[in-house]
Amino acid sequence: MKRVVALCAAVFTVALLVGLLVSQRLPARAPNTVSPQTPPTDATPAVSLVTFEGLISQGSSAVPSTWVVNSLHFRVISDTQVITNGQTVQPGVWARVDAVKDSQGTLEARTVALQSVPTGEIFDRIVAIDAGEGIWQVGDTDVLVSDQTNVQGTPAVDALVYVHGRWSLDGLAADQAVVQSAAEQAVYQGRIVRQQPNEWLVDDVVVDLSGSPSIAGEPEIGALVEVYGVETSPRHLRAYAIIVSDGSAEFQQREGWLVSVAGEEFPFLWRVNLLEGTGVVPVYVAVYENTVVDETAGTAVYRSWLDIQADSFGGNYFRARRIVVLPRPPKQTITGIVEQMPSGSTIGQWRVSGHRVEVVADTAIIGAPHVGSLVTVHGTPDYSNKLLAESMQALGQ
Repeated sequence: MKRVVALCAAVFTVALLVGLLVSQRLPARAPNTVSPQTPPTDATPAVSLVTFEGLISQGSSAVPSTWVVNSLHFRVISDTQVITNGQTVQPGVWARVDAVKDSQGTLEARTVALQSVPTGEIFDRIVAIDAGEGIWQVGDTDVLVSDQTNVQGTPAVDALVYVHGRWSLDGLAADQAVVQSAAEQAVYQGRIVRQQPNEWLVDDVVVDLSGSPSIAGEPEIGALVEVYGVETSPRHLRAYAIIVSDGSAEFQQREGWLVSVAGEEFPFLWRVNLLEGTGVVPVYVAVYENTVVDETAGTAVYRSWLDIQADSFGGNYFRARRIVVLPRPPKQTITGIVEQMPSGSTIGQWRVSGHRVEVVADTAIIGAPHVGSLVTVHGTPDYSNKLLAESMQALGQ
Protein backbone atom coordinates (compact mmCIF):
# COMPACT_ATOMS: atom_id res chain seq x y z
CA MET A 1 0.00 0.00 0.00
CA LYS A 2 2.83 2.34 0.86
CA ARG A 3 4.35 1.57 -2.52
CA VAL A 4 1.14 2.66 -4.29
CA VAL A 5 0.96 5.96 -2.41
CA ALA A 6 4.62 6.67 -3.11
CA LEU A 7 4.12 5.93 -6.83
CA CYS A 8 1.11 8.31 -7.07
CA ALA A 9 3.05 11.06 -5.34
CA ALA A 10 5.90 10.65 -7.79
CA VAL A 11 3.55 10.81 -10.80
CA PHE A 12 1.86 13.98 -9.43
CA THR A 13 5.21 15.67 -8.87
CA VAL A 14 6.40 14.89 -12.42
CA ALA A 15 3.10 16.19 -13.93
CA LEU A 16 3.37 19.41 -11.92
CA LEU A 17 6.91 20.04 -13.12
CA VAL A 18 5.91 19.41 -16.77
CA GLY A 19 2.98 21.85 -16.46
CA LEU A 20 5.18 24.57 -15.08
CA LEU A 21 7.68 24.13 -17.90
CA VAL A 22 4.95 24.26 -20.60
CA SER A 23 3.30 27.36 -19.09
CA GLN A 24 6.57 29.24 -19.24
CA ARG A 25 7.08 28.42 -22.91
CA LEU A 26 3.52 29.27 -24.12
CA PRO A 27 2.49 32.98 -24.67
CA ALA A 28 0.37 34.49 -21.97
CA ARG A 29 -3.37 34.62 -22.73
CA ALA A 30 -5.10 37.91 -22.26
CA PRO A 31 -7.86 37.87 -19.69
CA ASN A 32 -11.38 37.72 -21.14
CA THR A 33 -12.37 41.23 -20.19
CA VAL A 34 -13.91 44.07 -22.24
CA SER A 35 -11.95 47.30 -22.29
CA PRO A 36 -13.94 50.51 -22.70
CA GLN A 37 -13.56 52.03 -26.19
CA THR A 38 -11.57 55.19 -26.44
CA PRO A 39 -13.80 57.94 -27.76
CA PRO A 40 -12.66 59.10 -31.24
CA THR A 41 -10.68 62.28 -31.34
CA ASP A 42 -12.45 65.27 -32.89
CA ALA A 43 -12.05 65.37 -36.66
CA THR A 44 -11.11 68.52 -38.51
CA PRO A 45 -13.87 71.06 -37.86
CA ALA A 46 -16.42 71.23 -40.67
CA VAL A 47 -15.75 74.05 -43.09
CA SER A 48 -18.35 76.09 -44.90
CA LEU A 49 -18.42 75.92 -48.65
CA VAL A 50 -18.43 79.19 -50.57
CA THR A 51 -20.46 78.87 -53.77
CA PHE A 52 -20.36 81.41 -56.56
CA GLU A 53 -20.60 81.51 -60.34
CA GLY A 54 -19.85 83.83 -63.19
CA LEU A 55 -17.59 84.45 -66.16
CA ILE A 56 -13.97 83.34 -65.97
CA SER A 57 -11.62 86.31 -66.34
CA GLN A 58 -8.52 84.27 -65.52
CA GLY A 59 -8.04 80.51 -65.60
CA SER A 60 -5.58 77.81 -66.53
CA SER A 61 -5.48 74.07 -67.06
CA ALA A 62 -2.23 73.97 -65.08
CA VAL A 63 -2.24 72.66 -61.51
CA PRO A 64 -1.81 74.44 -59.20
CA SER A 65 -3.05 77.73 -60.66
CA THR A 66 -4.96 80.86 -59.71
CA TRP A 67 -8.36 81.55 -61.26
CA VAL A 68 -10.60 84.61 -61.16
CA VAL A 69 -14.39 84.29 -61.45
CA ASN A 70 -16.65 87.26 -60.71
CA SER A 71 -13.60 89.17 -59.33
CA LEU A 72 -13.00 86.39 -56.77
CA HIS A 73 -9.50 84.87 -56.75
CA PHE A 74 -9.14 81.20 -55.83
CA ARG A 75 -6.66 78.37 -56.16
CA VAL A 76 -7.15 75.23 -58.22
CA ILE A 77 -5.08 72.44 -56.68
CA SER A 78 -4.51 68.74 -57.33
CA ASP A 79 -7.56 67.81 -55.23
CA THR A 80 -9.85 70.16 -57.18
CA GLN A 81 -12.40 68.40 -59.37
CA VAL A 82 -12.64 70.34 -62.65
CA ILE A 83 -15.71 69.37 -64.69
CA THR A 84 -15.25 70.81 -68.18
CA ASN A 85 -18.52 69.57 -69.75
CA GLY A 86 -16.72 69.66 -73.10
CA GLN A 87 -15.65 73.30 -72.74
CA THR A 88 -12.18 74.83 -72.69
CA VAL A 89 -10.81 76.69 -69.69
CA GLN A 90 -10.53 80.25 -70.98
CA PRO A 91 -11.80 83.76 -70.23
CA GLY A 92 -15.46 84.29 -71.07
CA VAL A 93 -16.56 80.77 -70.12
CA TRP A 94 -19.14 80.45 -67.34
CA ALA A 95 -18.03 78.57 -64.22
CA ARG A 96 -19.69 77.48 -60.98
CA VAL A 97 -17.28 77.13 -58.06
CA ASP A 98 -17.52 75.41 -54.67
CA ALA A 99 -14.56 76.51 -52.55
CA VAL A 100 -13.28 76.66 -48.95
CA LYS A 101 -10.79 78.93 -47.20
CA ASP A 102 -7.45 77.49 -46.10
CA SER A 103 -5.63 78.46 -42.90
CA GLN A 104 -4.27 81.61 -44.58
CA GLY A 105 -7.72 82.67 -45.75
CA THR A 106 -7.09 81.79 -49.40
CA LEU A 107 -9.97 80.26 -51.33
CA GLU A 108 -9.27 76.75 -52.55
CA ALA A 109 -11.69 75.20 -55.01
CA ARG A 110 -13.24 71.84 -54.25
CA THR A 111 -15.21 71.74 -57.50
CA VAL A 112 -15.18 73.89 -60.65
CA ALA A 113 -17.89 73.14 -63.23
CA LEU A 114 -17.75 74.81 -66.63
CA GLN A 115 -21.08 75.35 -68.36
CA SER A 116 -22.77 77.43 -71.01
CA VAL A 117 -24.09 80.72 -69.75
CA PRO A 118 -27.89 80.54 -69.33
CA THR A 119 -29.62 83.22 -71.42
CA GLY A 120 -32.90 84.92 -70.65
CA GLU A 121 -35.11 87.84 -71.55
CA ILE A 122 -37.82 89.82 -69.80
CA PHE A 123 -40.26 92.54 -70.79
CA ASP A 124 -41.68 94.47 -67.87
CA ARG A 125 -41.82 97.83 -66.15
CA ILE A 126 -38.79 99.47 -64.55
CA VAL A 127 -39.52 99.66 -60.82
CA ALA A 128 -36.27 101.24 -59.62
CA ILE A 129 -32.89 102.33 -61.00
CA ASP A 130 -29.70 102.30 -58.91
CA ALA A 131 -27.20 103.96 -61.25
CA GLY A 132 -24.38 103.75 -58.72
CA GLU A 133 -24.63 99.96 -58.36
CA GLY A 134 -25.64 99.42 -61.98
CA ILE A 135 -28.82 97.59 -61.01
CA TRP A 136 -32.31 98.10 -62.42
CA GLN A 137 -35.30 96.42 -60.87
CA VAL A 138 -37.45 95.29 -63.78
CA GLY A 139 -40.65 93.76 -62.43
CA ASP A 140 -39.38 91.40 -59.72
CA THR A 141 -35.99 90.84 -61.36
CA ASP A 142 -32.66 92.53 -60.70
CA VAL A 143 -31.05 93.50 -64.00
CA LEU A 144 -27.29 94.10 -63.96
CA VAL A 145 -26.39 96.94 -66.33
CA SER A 146 -22.73 97.56 -67.19
CA ASP A 147 -20.67 99.53 -69.69
CA GLN A 148 -21.02 96.58 -72.08
CA THR A 149 -24.84 96.75 -72.04
CA ASN A 150 -26.38 98.14 -75.24
CA VAL A 151 -29.04 100.50 -73.84
CA GLN A 152 -31.51 101.93 -76.36
CA GLY A 153 -33.91 104.67 -75.32
CA THR A 154 -34.07 106.60 -72.08
CA PRO A 155 -34.58 104.41 -69.00
CA ALA A 156 -37.01 105.79 -66.41
CA VAL A 157 -39.08 104.40 -63.59
CA ASP A 158 -42.41 102.95 -64.84
CA ALA A 159 -41.16 102.72 -68.44
CA LEU A 160 -41.52 99.39 -70.21
CA VAL A 161 -38.22 97.78 -71.14
CA TYR A 162 -37.14 94.68 -73.03
CA VAL A 163 -33.98 93.10 -71.61
CA HIS A 164 -31.89 90.29 -73.04
CA GLY A 165 -28.97 88.86 -71.11
CA ARG A 166 -27.65 85.92 -69.16
CA TRP A 167 -28.93 84.61 -65.88
CA SER A 168 -26.78 84.52 -62.78
CA LEU A 169 -27.49 84.04 -59.09
CA ASP A 170 -27.60 87.86 -58.81
CA GLY A 171 -30.16 88.39 -61.55
CA LEU A 172 -30.10 89.00 -65.30
CA ALA A 173 -26.80 90.41 -66.60
CA ALA A 174 -28.01 92.52 -69.52
CA ASP A 175 -26.29 92.65 -72.88
CA GLN A 176 -29.23 94.59 -74.39
CA ALA A 177 -31.92 96.81 -72.88
CA VAL A 178 -34.49 98.50 -75.13
CA VAL A 179 -36.79 101.04 -73.48
CA GLN A 180 -40.17 101.19 -75.19
CA SER A 181 -40.94 104.40 -77.03
CA ALA A 182 -43.64 106.64 -75.63
CA ALA A 183 -45.30 106.68 -79.06
CA GLU A 184 -48.74 105.04 -79.23
CA GLN A 185 -48.54 101.45 -80.43
CA ALA A 186 -51.22 100.29 -82.78
CA VAL A 187 -52.36 97.54 -85.12
CA TYR A 188 -54.45 98.16 -88.21
CA GLN A 189 -56.13 95.70 -90.58
CA GLY A 190 -57.08 96.71 -94.08
CA ARG A 191 -56.42 96.24 -97.80
CA ILE A 192 -53.50 97.63 -99.74
CA VAL A 193 -54.71 100.44 -102.00
CA ARG A 194 -51.38 101.82 -103.14
CA GLN A 195 -47.76 100.65 -102.94
CA GLN A 196 -44.68 102.86 -103.14
CA PRO A 197 -41.08 102.01 -102.14
CA ASN A 198 -41.23 103.68 -98.71
CA GLU A 199 -44.95 104.13 -98.22
CA TRP A 200 -48.17 102.17 -98.62
CA LEU A 201 -51.77 103.24 -98.40
CA VAL A 202 -53.83 100.67 -96.51
CA ASP A 203 -57.47 101.73 -96.83
CA ASP A 204 -57.06 105.39 -95.85
CA VAL A 205 -54.11 104.88 -93.49
CA VAL A 206 -50.63 105.94 -94.61
CA VAL A 207 -48.08 103.26 -93.68
CA ASP A 208 -44.47 104.43 -93.36
CA LEU A 209 -41.95 101.73 -94.35
CA SER A 210 -38.80 103.74 -93.61
CA GLY A 211 -38.00 101.57 -90.61
CA SER A 212 -37.55 98.47 -92.83
CA PRO A 213 -40.36 96.48 -91.20
CA SER A 214 -40.50 92.70 -91.43
CA ILE A 215 -43.08 91.59 -94.01
CA ALA A 216 -44.64 88.14 -93.83
CA GLY A 217 -46.29 87.00 -97.05
CA GLU A 218 -46.51 88.43 -100.56
CA PRO A 219 -48.07 91.92 -100.52
CA GLU A 220 -49.97 93.15 -103.60
CA ILE A 221 -52.71 95.60 -104.40
CA GLY A 222 -55.95 94.41 -102.80
CA ALA A 223 -54.25 92.07 -100.32
CA LEU A 224 -55.57 92.04 -96.75
CA VAL A 225 -52.78 92.99 -94.32
CA GLU A 226 -52.22 93.65 -90.65
CA VAL A 227 -49.85 96.49 -89.85
CA TYR A 228 -48.11 96.61 -86.44
CA GLY A 229 -46.38 99.83 -85.52
CA VAL A 230 -46.67 103.21 -83.81
CA GLU A 231 -49.09 105.98 -84.59
CA THR A 232 -47.07 109.05 -85.55
CA SER A 233 -50.14 111.17 -86.32
CA PRO A 234 -53.82 110.53 -87.08
CA ARG A 235 -54.13 107.86 -89.83
CA HIS A 236 -50.34 107.54 -90.07
CA LEU A 237 -48.43 104.45 -88.87
CA ARG A 238 -44.71 103.75 -88.81
CA ALA A 239 -44.65 100.01 -89.43
CA TYR A 240 -42.60 97.53 -87.39
CA ALA A 241 -44.14 94.45 -88.99
CA ILE A 242 -46.66 93.74 -91.75
CA ILE A 243 -48.49 90.44 -92.09
CA VAL A 244 -50.23 89.51 -95.32
CA SER A 245 -53.31 87.39 -94.64
CA ASP A 246 -52.59 84.44 -96.92
CA GLY A 247 -54.09 81.69 -94.77
CA SER A 248 -50.68 80.46 -93.57
CA ALA A 249 -51.18 81.33 -89.89
CA GLU A 250 -50.52 78.58 -87.34
CA PHE A 251 -53.05 78.06 -84.55
CA GLN A 252 -51.46 77.89 -81.11
CA GLN A 253 -52.56 77.69 -77.49
CA ARG A 254 -50.15 79.42 -75.13
CA GLU A 255 -49.90 80.69 -71.57
CA GLY A 256 -48.40 83.94 -70.37
CA TRP A 257 -49.13 87.20 -68.61
CA LEU A 258 -50.29 90.66 -69.66
CA VAL A 259 -47.85 93.56 -69.73
CA SER A 260 -49.80 96.36 -71.43
CA VAL A 261 -52.72 97.19 -73.72
CA ALA A 262 -52.46 99.83 -76.45
CA GLY A 263 -55.32 101.39 -78.37
CA GLU A 264 -58.64 103.06 -77.61
CA GLU A 265 -60.77 100.98 -79.95
CA PHE A 266 -60.59 97.67 -81.78
CA PRO A 267 -58.20 96.24 -82.68
CA PHE A 268 -56.30 96.54 -79.40
CA LEU A 269 -52.65 95.56 -79.22
CA TRP A 270 -51.73 93.54 -76.14
CA ARG A 271 -48.12 93.08 -75.08
CA VAL A 272 -47.85 89.65 -73.52
CA ASN A 273 -44.96 87.63 -72.07
CA LEU A 274 -45.50 84.04 -73.19
CA LEU A 275 -44.00 81.22 -71.14
CA GLU A 276 -41.57 79.40 -73.37
CA GLY A 277 -38.84 76.93 -72.48
CA THR A 278 -36.74 78.26 -69.63
CA GLY A 279 -37.89 81.89 -69.89
CA VAL A 280 -40.43 84.23 -71.45
CA VAL A 281 -40.93 85.60 -74.96
CA PRO A 282 -42.44 89.08 -75.39
CA VAL A 283 -45.05 89.09 -78.18
CA TYR A 284 -47.74 91.27 -79.73
CA VAL A 285 -51.31 89.95 -79.61
CA ALA A 286 -53.97 91.69 -81.71
CA VAL A 287 -57.45 91.62 -80.14
CA TYR A 288 -60.38 92.22 -82.52
CA GLU A 289 -64.13 92.58 -82.09
CA ASN A 290 -64.63 88.87 -82.64
CA THR A 291 -62.01 87.84 -80.08
CA VAL A 292 -63.60 86.16 -77.05
CA VAL A 293 -62.13 87.59 -73.84
CA ASP A 294 -63.23 85.56 -70.79
CA GLU A 295 -62.78 87.67 -67.64
CA THR A 296 -64.81 85.42 -65.31
CA ALA A 297 -61.81 84.97 -62.98
CA GLY A 298 -60.89 88.67 -63.03
CA THR A 299 -60.31 91.70 -65.20
CA ALA A 300 -57.39 91.65 -67.63
CA VAL A 301 -54.87 94.04 -66.07
CA TYR A 302 -51.11 94.33 -65.76
CA ARG A 303 -49.66 90.95 -64.71
CA SER A 304 -52.88 89.00 -65.23
CA TRP A 305 -52.15 85.38 -66.14
CA LEU A 306 -53.67 84.40 -69.48
CA ASP A 307 -54.55 81.33 -71.50
CA ILE A 308 -54.40 82.39 -75.14
CA GLN A 309 -55.71 80.73 -78.29
CA ALA A 310 -54.36 82.61 -81.28
CA ASP A 311 -53.12 82.45 -84.83
CA SER A 312 -49.35 82.92 -85.02
CA PHE A 313 -47.87 84.69 -88.01
CA GLY A 314 -44.28 84.30 -86.84
CA GLY A 315 -42.00 87.11 -85.75
CA ASN A 316 -43.77 87.21 -82.33
CA TYR A 317 -47.07 88.47 -83.80
CA PHE A 318 -50.41 86.83 -82.99
CA ARG A 319 -54.09 87.41 -83.70
CA ALA A 320 -56.17 86.23 -80.75
CA ARG A 321 -59.24 84.01 -81.10
CA ARG A 322 -59.91 83.54 -77.38
CA ILE A 323 -58.23 84.84 -74.21
CA VAL A 324 -59.08 83.50 -70.75
CA VAL A 325 -57.94 85.42 -67.67
CA LEU A 326 -56.66 82.83 -65.18
CA PRO A 327 -57.19 83.11 -61.41
CA ARG A 328 -53.59 82.03 -60.66
CA PRO A 329 -50.35 81.05 -62.42
CA PRO A 330 -50.71 77.88 -64.51
CA LYS A 331 -49.27 74.65 -63.11
CA GLN A 332 -46.15 73.37 -64.82
CA THR A 333 -44.22 70.09 -64.84
CA ILE A 334 -40.65 69.64 -66.02
CA THR A 335 -38.49 66.55 -66.18
CA GLY A 336 -34.74 66.91 -66.55
CA ILE A 337 -31.25 66.53 -65.16
CA VAL A 338 -30.15 68.44 -62.07
CA GLU A 339 -27.33 70.67 -63.30
CA GLN A 340 -26.98 72.86 -60.23
CA MET A 341 -28.20 72.89 -56.64
CA PRO A 342 -27.45 74.85 -53.47
CA SER A 343 -24.34 73.78 -51.59
CA GLY A 344 -25.02 71.97 -48.33
CA SER A 345 -28.78 72.40 -48.49
CA THR A 346 -31.79 71.70 -50.67
CA ILE A 347 -33.29 75.16 -50.03
CA GLY A 348 -32.53 77.69 -52.72
CA GLN A 349 -32.21 77.94 -56.49
CA TRP A 350 -31.64 74.82 -58.61
CA ARG A 351 -31.11 74.44 -62.32
CA VAL A 352 -32.83 71.47 -63.97
CA SER A 353 -31.98 71.08 -67.68
CA GLY A 354 -31.68 74.85 -67.98
CA HIS A 355 -34.84 75.64 -65.99
CA ARG A 356 -34.49 77.78 -62.88
CA VAL A 357 -36.24 76.05 -59.98
CA GLU A 358 -36.77 77.58 -56.53
CA VAL A 359 -36.99 75.03 -53.71
CA VAL A 360 -38.43 76.28 -50.42
CA ALA A 361 -39.07 74.72 -47.03
CA ASP A 362 -42.56 73.63 -48.08
CA THR A 363 -41.34 71.81 -51.20
CA ALA A 364 -41.93 68.05 -50.97
CA ILE A 365 -38.70 66.29 -51.96
CA ILE A 366 -39.08 62.61 -52.79
CA GLY A 367 -35.87 60.62 -52.85
CA ALA A 368 -32.40 62.16 -52.63
CA PRO A 369 -31.83 64.23 -55.76
CA HIS A 370 -28.28 65.42 -56.45
CA VAL A 371 -26.33 66.89 -59.34
CA GLY A 372 -26.77 64.46 -62.23
CA SER A 373 -30.10 63.06 -60.99
CA LEU A 374 -33.11 62.77 -63.28
CA VAL A 375 -35.99 64.54 -61.55
CA THR A 376 -39.58 65.58 -62.14
CA VAL A 377 -40.62 68.94 -60.71
CA HIS A 378 -44.19 70.21 -60.25
CA GLY A 379 -44.86 73.84 -59.44
CA THR A 380 -45.97 77.27 -60.58
CA PRO A 381 -43.95 79.87 -62.53
CA ASP A 382 -43.19 83.40 -61.47
CA TYR A 383 -43.18 86.31 -63.93
CA SER A 384 -39.68 85.41 -65.21
CA ASN A 385 -40.71 81.73 -65.63
CA LYS A 386 -38.67 80.53 -62.68
CA LEU A 387 -40.55 77.54 -61.26
CA LEU A 388 -41.56 77.63 -57.59
CA ALA A 389 -41.38 73.93 -56.79
CA GLU A 390 -44.26 72.29 -54.95
CA SER A 391 -42.65 68.85 -55.30
CA MET A 392 -39.46 67.33 -56.68
CA GLN A 393 -39.03 63.60 -57.21
CA ALA A 394 -35.78 61.84 -58.01
CA LEU A 395 -36.58 59.23 -60.66
CA GLY A 396 -35.06 55.77 -60.54
CA GLN A 397 -34.51 55.84 -56.77
